Amino acid sequence: MAGVLPGKLIGVKVNGSYIRCQTDATLTITTNVTDDDPCKPSVTDSYKGGNWVTHTLDTRTWTVSVSAKTFADQVLGEIDNSDIAALLITGDPSVEMTFQTIQTSDYDFPAIFLYEGTGTLTSFTHNAPTAGDSTYDLEITGNGALTFTETPITT
Repeated sequence: MAGVLPGKLIGVKVNGSYIRCQTDATLTITTNVTDDDPCKPSVTDSYKGGNWVTHTLDTRTWTVSVSAKTFADQVLGEIDNSDIAALLITGDPSVEMTFQTIQTSDYDFPAIFLYEGTGTLTSFTHNAPTAGDSTYDLEITGNGALTFTETPITT
């Protein structure tokens, strides 16, 4: 039986193309809640301590953040730093995002999973350190619901 899924087997696609040379990706799903307002006990109530707080669900949000290596050349079929910058500067930053397991020849897991949603490119940071490779970071903020599908692998 397979164990922990390695991070290298999870990839992010933007508008149908994998992000080239991704080094890290994080999907964050958040629920926002409101706490019910507490009130003081009435004079007829005895002191009540340690009451539980009740939360009301307000909204749900999701974001995907990705770090990748920067390239000076283009490769067909993959999206890279130049493509992301062009979408933000002169194009439409609305994107289709996929966060999914990548099946390779050594993939030994019982299922694949897939998160999909429409989002907006909300940040792009180009990192140029004195030593080492140039990288970039991007963030996609969800616009609407995120879907999740887990598909068993049958042999």
